[in-house]
Amino acid sequence: MRTAHDFDLIALRAEWKLDLYATIKLINYMRSCVAVKHCCPMCSVQCDDLKSLVAHITDNKHATAQRDAAFWTDDFYLIPTIENDPLLRAPHLFAGDDESWSDDEEELQAAREEALSRQKELFASLRAAGAM
Repeated sequence: MRTAHDFDLIALRAEWKLDLYATIKLINYMRSCVAVKHCCPMCSVQCDDLKSLVAHITDNKHATAQRDAAFWTDDFYLIPTIENDPLLRAPHLFAGDDESWSDDEEELQAAREEALSRQKELFASLRAAGAM
């Protein structure tokens, strides 16, 4: 990522003091913008295809997100955009985090169902707006 996109997630995480959850939101937000909407995560420019989006992001050094963007407060981005995303499983990225995860299966299932419902609503809105 550092070489290809001039983006160092570990350095950004340290600079912005991102905790585990904020880092997950950032990764999923950027993946959602790029993969789903072909939209620049920094300036929201919409591109016709992934190739032109990658060129825009690389040429303009936009491989990041704005610190005051609304997505930081949206728990929707705690849901992985890519199933079994290898970046979310990178042990070196989350080294030192001591966040505890819930073992309550009912609580986890309720959270999954709510998140899935919100994701379906978002995708339906995007389709209706012609963004997908």
